[in-house]
Amino acid sequence: MLTAQKNGVVATNGLNQTWGDLTRKQHGSNTSSCLVAPGVVYTGAGTLCSVSIVVSGDEIGFIHDAASTDKLDDTTRLMALPKQEGVTIVSFAVTSGITVIPGKGQAVTVTYSGN
Repeated sequence: MLTAQKNGVVATNGLNQTWGDLTRKQHGSNTSSCLVAPGVVYTGAGTLCSVSIVVSGDEIGFIHDAASTDKLDDTTRLMALPKQEGVTIVSFAVTSGITVIPGKGQAVTVTYSGN
């Protein structure tokens, strides 16, 4: 009887851990500061979960799968940042990192998770 109860507790703990990992990966476990200039938010493999345009600005910006602001091009570009304020839910896997290049006048935050 005690063994069965112990096995139930172990299984429940395993499910809680799996659910927590999935939730963090989908919704992000980290949020960047508000970026108004180009910057590296995260380096390494992970997931870009959402993008918040706090101030719309005059031009679109971009988010890249890169660990630095050097050598950014179409091959590293994940998405364009819209010129309207609001939150965009995404789920982009990154291998190098997350680099945000706000457009002129934009203010941006992102949520992400590391692997």
